[in-house]
Amino acid sequence: MSADHSILYFGSAGSGVFRRMITPVLPVNNLCADVKNHQIILKWQFDDLNNNFSHYNIYKSTTYFTNIEGLSPYATISNVNDTTFIDNNVDLCVQYYYTVTTVSKNGYENDHIYVLGPVVDFEISIIKTALDTGIVGEIYSDTLQAQGGSPPYIWKIVDNVLPAGLNLDDSTGVICGIPIISGSYNFTVKVTDSHPQPYFTTQQLSLIIITPVSVNVNESKIPDQTFLYQNYPNPFNNQTIIRYQLNGAGHVSIKIFDILGRKIRSLIDVEKTVGYYQIVWDGRDDQRQFVGSGTYFYEMRVGDFMQKCKVLLLK
Repeated sequence: MSADHSILYFGSAGSGVFRRMITPVLPVNNLCADVKNHQIILKWQFDDLNNNFSHYNIYKSTTYFTNIEGLSPYATISNVNDTTFIDNNVDLCVQYYYTVTTVSKNGYENDHIYVLGPVVDFEISIIKTALDTGIVGEIYSDTLQAQGGSPPYIWKIVDNVLPAGLNLDDSTGVICGIPIISGSYNFTVKVTDSHPQPYFTTQQLSLIIITPVSVNVNESKIPDQTFLYQNYPNPFNNQTIIRYQLNGAGHVSIKIFDILGRKIRSLIDVEKTVGYYQIVWDGRDDQRQFVGSGTYFYEMRVGDFMQKCKVLLLK
């Protein structure tokens, strides 16, 4: 390649030299990266002074590379005035290497590359943002969860407080205890990782504590039959209470099904003694995801006993 970006072709002895002019292929300048909100943001500089270029190719790998031979472009940017690329497909604590090439309008790609990396997302985030509903006077337990950074984590309440009777274990993220006052409680939790220069994040959470609903019977008596009551409230929005009674000890299972008969949540599957009971459904499935509005069924089985009721969720 000559200084003016043309190629020199040499013939046989005495035939002279002729020159074929091609479009110059220039590299990008100042390629850099920033990590924010679990995205890797690439930036660079490039001046297409003679309007000779068509697009950029972005190359990405989890291992270091010295050339692009055998690699396929991870992405293409068709506007050469756009010198930013945002990569949303990023796994935590994984090393990534990038390069950006220029491609001329004639299809020539600059393979004299600068490889940037490793670029790593060490950001930490709280991935459990919805807490189970608690009931006054009943044992409560739910676990906060985080990802990213360098475990183990340290948890702390930094704004407002948990409902009376509950505590947060700073090493496990478990909120547990026996709530004593009903209400809706908002608080902010902070999680810090174990990195030498610690990463941390905060998240505002809500926890609802409800008052037990009276069964409207003399609970000092043994129930004369096993029975599943209609939930209350029905329809419901945030949570509903399902009451049941047992006139004999047995293994109790209560499950939620959608209108097509598919199981979406197992509320309880344990041994119980004689007595009156209640349980809360918060409108979530077994993966702790909120389900959509619609008609559902809850079913109780105890030995040979089976009873089913309809519940309506409105959002």
